[in-house]
Amino acid sequence: MACLLWVAGIIAFCAKLLQLGIAIWMVNVINGCFSFWQEYQADKATEALNSMMPSYS
Repeated sequence: MACLLWVAGIIAFCAKLLQLGIAIWMVNVINGCFSFWQEYQADKATEALNSMMPSYS
């Protein structure tokens, strides 16, 4: 999906629709930031769960 948005932004720039191209790319960048943040939080939660597990059984 992200690749389609990048291509849509390029097409918008080629069609001389500067504002639309910038808006599409900004949506993609913001989505990437949110995805990174969620992945970071999930990694921290996984580390916290792993620290509660015994090292042997």
